[in-house]
Amino acid sequence: MWRIFGLIFFGDKEHFYNRTNKTIDKEAIKEMLAEHKIGVGETATQVIRTKDNASDKFLEIVTPVDLPSLLSKAQNCRVVATTGEKAASVIASLTGTPLPKMGEHIECTTMMADGSQRHFLHWRLPSTSRAYPMKLETKASYYADMLKFLRILP
Repeated sequence: MWRIFGLIFFGDKEHFYNRTNKTIDKEAIKEMLAEHKIGVGETATQVIRTKDNASDKFLEIVTPVDLPSLLSKAQNCRVVATTGEKAASVIASLTGTPLPKMGEHIECTTMMADGSQRHFLHWRLPSTSRAYPMKLETKASYYADMLKFLRILP
């Protein structure tokens, strides 16, 4: 994911990579996310990996995220973007909506704990995993399109 964000925001897929320590620069990532008001989270709190590989095909979702609780903590959240089919399927299931096509969004509503309804867009993006067979630049273009729509990017 950070290679995609580095490419989009800085024109450099290695922008968040610390070559000296061979790690990602977590502080730079936090600053960039805060500056652009982007939150990052998981769509499940408990999963079982049924095979020993990175493919989400072999993930069993035991406990999905508590979407109303998550949205109540992010009062200004207007988009939930999912990276990959499994994550998109979780949000679609929680909202009772169809799975958006790759690079597209649908309008969703979820019932909050206080009985109110919360409206947001569910945007489906490609998996950021290196195992997902799509060029990094192509993946980045999907993310950039969403960020342009949201007026985060010019």
